[in-house]
Amino acid sequence: MSSVYFTKIANNNIDIVAFQGKTIEVPVIWGGDSPIDVTGYDAIMTIKDKAGDDETIASFTTTNSRVSIGTTNGLITFTMSASDSSSLTAPFKGVYEIEVTDDNSKVNNIYGDFDLRPEV
Repeated sequence: MSSVYFTKIANNNIDIVAFQGKTIEVPVIWGGDSPIDVTGYDAIMTIKDKAGDDETIASFTTTNSRVSIGTTNGLITFTMSASDSSSLTAPFKGVYEIEVTDDNSKVNNIYGDFDLRPEV
């Protein structure tokens, strides 16, 4: 079971609530009900205090092994271990952006508020 839930979904704006000290897993089906083959795609997710900030609170990339990209199923998964999420300061309310680059170098995004709740 994921320790993340989505609170508002409208267009490309999806708000996320996650829990400190728990595995954070954000699955995205690129193409929604009609999945797109994401073979050759790249994706990143960045969490910041507010839009435009230089400082990044957390990042999810293929380089740090926090992004898994599927194939014809369109699945892109952003994952942070429980031990890594326990080092994040909570409570925290900020913003996140997911950027997906297709095999033609076109960049699309999903964004929204990111709410990290403290461990009990």
